[in-house]
Amino acid sequence: MRCLRWFTSFLVVMTTLSLGACTAERTAVAPSEVRISWRAVGLPSDPRGRDVVRATAACGDHWYAAGAILAPDGGTSPALWVSTDFTSFTSVPVQAVSVYGPSNVLYGLACRGADVAAVGAKNGGAHGNPRTSTWLRRDDGPLREVPAGFELFGGPNAGFVGQLSAGPGGYLIVGARIDAHGGPGAAVWQSADGSTFTLVDSDPALESDARGATEVHGGVVTSHGYVSVGGITPVGSRFAARDPVAWRSSDARTWQRVPLPHSAADDVMLQVVPVGDSLLAVGSDGGRFRVWTADASGARWQTGPTFGGAGDSATVPTVSSLAVIGSTVYAVVANSATYEMWRGGTTGPWERVTLPIAVPSAPVTSGPRVVSATASGGAMMLATDDGRHAAVWFGHAA
Repeated sequence: MRCLRWFTSFLVVMTTLSLGACTAERTAVAPSEVRISWRAVGLPSDPRGRDVVRATAACGDHWYAAGAILAPDGGTSPALWVSTDFTSFTSVPVQAVSVYGPSNVLYGLACRGADVAAVGAKNGGAHGNPRTSTWLRRDDGPLREVPAGFELFGGPNAGFVGQLSAGPGGYLIVGARIDAHGGPGAAVWQSADGSTFTLVDSDPALESDARGATEVHGGVVTSHGYVSVGGITPVGSRFAARDPVAWRSSDARTWQRVPLPHSAADDVMLQVVPVGDSLLAVGSDGGRFRVWTADASGARWQTGPTFGGAGDSATVPTVSSLAVIGSTVYAVVANSATYEMWRGGTTGPWERVTLPIAVPSAPVTSGPRVVSATASGGAMMLATDDGRHAAVWFGHAA
């Protein structure tokens, strides 16, 4: 059950309908929400099939969307698009090297200066497990698959490979592996430049132990080092209620566990992002979403405000992305019927923000439903998916 919950929390799956070259203006008008004017921007049409968008990233004036091309027969091909003008996207050439590389679906994306890295996977093999690859684009070149041994991401101890983050010190992937105790535990993969990743899954601070089972959901790379966030299910915990946990490291090889204040409810940190000289994390705390803040090193955390209403029993609480404009954080969350966007900071109440369309949060047979956001400067890019159709949008706060 926990593996399913982890998988649902981590894997951002977006299926995008190609929008062609047209654009459209749409502004939501709910009077009680912060209004943003959103404009839909089409991805290039592809004769192989329709666009599937699962991840977004932005660095400077480069806006990236990644995913796949979905053929009518269900086959997939990895895809990356880039925009520099808010009005159109260009397809980036993709070069695969492994057996499963040509059919990867890119679901994790992060950029650092002119470079962009991605994580992708395709189910295959005798057991149908994900065959995971990392990808790297330098400057304006093609997106190339990075050769890797099978057991770096798979093998007998495989758990799952989650999201990717980037910063001054390199790249960090969070996920899970079967640890020395025979159960799933937190794990990370680190790379200085995206060309080679190193698995760290036997660090005592990350591993599950006599205190409980660990899980890591989000990570960030700053000038101070690496910070990951997640939770621990204490041994003997009633109803398997988790407590929030953060980890910090100077090199991503040796980690320090940082316990946080917790409640009797199921509270867990799901995403983290730098905000100026501090860090802000968002997760779930019982029936609402909770904010935590820390200094840039991640050594000292404080509990912040809550926002959002109570969820329902059919939806796993999700924080799919955090985007930062100035000192304001925009959080895309779901724990009820539809995805929502909220904005706020370290103190004070958080406000609901308009989305260009309503996206139900429960999965459907035609595909998962996800909303993801990224920001650069004063602008934001949003990808929405209702399970059948998707779109990419640009917006500015009113």
